Amino acid sequence: MTSRNISLIPCYNDAKWISEPIDLTIKSNNNHNDHPIIFHNATTQETLRLLLRVDTYRASYRASLYSPYWIINCTDMKFEFKVEGEKTLIEIGDPPFFVCPINFDSKKKKGQIRIFNKEQDDAMSEWSEDFSLDVIKSTGMASCKIANDRTYMICIDIVTSSFGMTKIVTLAPATVVINRSTIEIEVTEAQTEIEEEQWRLVKPEDIIPFWPRNVEEAIMRVRYTHNRISSTTFSFTQKHRTLLRMNDEERPALQVEVIATDFDGFRVVFGDYKIGDAPILLVNCLKSLPIAFCQTNDVRTQILPPLHYIYYTWINPLKLRTLFIGCHDQSVSIELNPLCGVLEANDQQQVYYTVFQDGPQTVLLFTEETDLIEAVTYMPSLGESMKQHLQIGIRDIGIAIIDDIVRNDLFYISISKSKDIWMESSKSRMRPLSYDLNKYVDEQYESYIKDVNAHSNDEEFLNKKYRIDENRDVSFDEDTAELTDHQDHLVRIKRQPLDGLWVGFAWSASNAAIHLRINRIQIDNEHEFTLFPVVLNPIVSKAAGTDIPGKPFIEFSLFKTTIARSNTIHIKYLKLLVQEFVFCADQTLIMSILTFLKSEKITAAPTINMDSDLKRIHKPLKAITEAQSNSLPAEPKIYFDNMHLSPLKIHVSFSMHGTGKNEQLLAEYPLVDFLLQILNVAEVQDVILKINCYERKNDQFTTAKVIEEIENHYQNQLMRQLHVVVLGLDVLGNPFGLIRGVAEGVESFFYEPYKASL
Repeated sequence: MTSRNISLIPCYNDAKWISEPIDLTIKSNNNHNDHPIIFHNATTQETLRLLLRVDTYRASYRASLYSPYWIINCTDMKFEFKVEGEKTLIEIGDPPFFVCPINFDSKKKKGQIRIFNKEQDDAMSEWSEDFSLDVIKSTGMASCKIANDRTYMICIDIVTSSFGMTKIVTLAPATVVINRSTIEIEVTEAQTEIEEEQWRLVKPEDIIPFWPRNVEEAIMRVRYTHNRISSTTFSFTQKHRTLLRMNDEERPALQVEVIATDFDGFRVVFGDYKIGDAPILLVNCLKSLPIAFCQTNDVRTQILPPLHYIYYTWINPLKLRTLFIGCHDQSVSIELNPLCGVLEANDQQQVYYTVFQDGPQTVLLFTEETDLIEAVTYMPSLGESMKQHLQIGIRDIGIAIIDDIVRNDLFYISISKSKDIWMESSKSRMRPLSYDLNKYVDEQYESYIKDVNAHSNDEEFLNKKYRIDENRDVSFDEDTAELTDHQDHLVRIKRQPLDGLWVGFAWSASNAAIHLRINRIQIDNEHEFTLFPVVLNPIVSKAAGTDIPGKPFIEFSLFKTTIARSNTIHIKYLKLLVQEFVFCADQTLIMSILTFLKSEKITAAPTINMDSDLKRIHKPLKAITEAQSNSLPAEPKIYFDNMHLSPLKIHVSFSMHGTGKNEQLLAEYPLVDFLLQILNVAEVQDVILKINCYERKNDQFTTAKVIEEIENHYQNQLMRQLHVVVLGLDVLGNPFGLIRGVAEGVESFFYEPYKASL
């Protein structure tokens, strides 16, 4: 008995397509019973290859027609896409191009691209470097070199579709120019021999691809279209924000911001001037003294008269962005970060200066009065006593996760206290002694216990002092002790554990501080038959060599001040530390989680929500770049003096052993099914992933933007390393952070987590 099927695609590329007949009863040779189907254009000789997957679900056949790859071209260039030796021409246009190689079932498929240069009669570039297509998610940049022309940088974003069968490959220019101003502008790459021929028009709210010839220099210039007044040069690969001088009375300045990452390229965003865009506002409150100033290493000095102010931006954005200040016979070079200083001259009035944030504007103020310095820099606010305190300490917490429908224990999550350590009383809380001091006191405590047990009634031993080092002694009274030095300074300490969870919160009218500490988290796998009884737990770093007393698994500290006058939030300090930990999982765990999350209601057939995939393929270049460079316009910015999120060091183990796959369950979670197929080839044992830290200083973000940046920072590194270390795939970019990427001005590095401290 045969079951032949003919499929019809009513409209693709403005044509109707009819398939060749296929017998669905014939089993294919691959794991998923995929059948290649050839479609013919109803009016031309063109053909289209797709795959038909036939599987069973609750005694019924389910047929899924799909293409292994959707190629979306968001550039203004034509490409050739090569996979498994087969080439496909990718035209400029909106619809996605379907690509299905003949050898579609091969493992570790790799792709390459090359570009057609329309400026040179469709001259073709060399093939780009190989990149793996069997990835979960990957974003990186590929290079295509055209002889006697330039190297084109292409951002390649590969995402697994929601139904798990298709890879959505988006090609976008690595550099784009966005005009958010209200005037037409033109941009060009500076320092080229044919610069005048390369001006590109960018209308208001328009976005264009930008293909530089000199990627190493990466210098740009902008001009107004109507009068051709141009700016000085600036970098478009270095992350920065500044105001460009334009010698125009009506529009004397144009704001530019360069958003740069190592994985999705550069966004050059122009905008109209608004309050706060000027790098610095200089205010001279001196009654009789002028101030001389200029950009460091520049000879064009300007004079600011007494009791005057001026908005200033850099003469040359490519040079060092510090300000050279002179008054009396004294001078100083100032970075535009919060600080206070003084210019002293013999037998003359001292000149005090300060850099501070007034709402969105950075201000440099000069005065003879220290009271004014204190008022504008909010020193009383920072020194303001935070008399309201709240502390919560919980020794141990245990939470059991149970699937009550199938009566199955899933996890047991515990937060537990530390072992006993020596702590001193510091103001309103107990603080652990340093590692070395704790070690020395503990050694003498053991001697004390032995002496007490041997001479329990001897007062001499009960009051005995034990030598720690040349300058300090310790005496014990059960679990308390007194440290004394040769100057009779006394510190009382106590031996006790740190709480499993401790939160401290203090606040005043202007300031707030929070300190959170989680000593130890452990997640136990409660399944009876499992290869990994512990899913997650912190471990002692081999680099440290030993456990460090008082070092919690997770520690978070934040100090925030609110400036009432400008209604702005200023984060003076934000730090999150996470110690080294282990993560283990097997197939039993994954299947039980899916069962737990599965809806109790039984549907007639599983449905797949493809909304996210359809939105992705219909996104033009404008939508993609705006999502990467935009934030809610009405959302206020938060100013960060120092933000540091520690690196992550994760020991990963994974096994496909355990409970077998539940095909009916995986039919409802096709993306999970795909992930299990990927991981089926990788039996992973104690693979170490090292994710660089995230650090920003003296910067400003909206809440949505900083969250997005942090997510992208950790997610992209994690996915790259998983693909390279666990799956052995080649990915674009710099998975280990061992070399500096193409984006400058982005701080990211790795250090051993145990070395960090608050």
